[in-house]
Amino acid sequence: MEGESIRSFLQAILTNQDVQGVKHLCSWNGYEVYMPDVPHLACIAYPKFALVKKDSVRVNNREEFMAIYDYLERNDPSKLMSIG
Repeated sequence: MEGESIRSFLQAILTNQDVQGVKHLCSWNGYEVYMPDVPHLACIAYPKFALVKKDSVRVNNREEFMAIYDYLERNDPSKLMSIG
């Protein structure tokens, strides 16, 4: 799946944001995890990521966000700065 398709998917979900692109965050649980590239991320509840597996894309739920956060905390803590 290409970056523009992922960006469009996230833009449709984050309607109050200007999603300018996507950043690859990590590989997790069989998914490639992408976060939106936005000038000012305003997040209510938990951050939304695009979870990509082959040609399908979906948004994470709260439990998956926490699991991805824990994964990054253990494996690549520098990326936690990217998600605020």
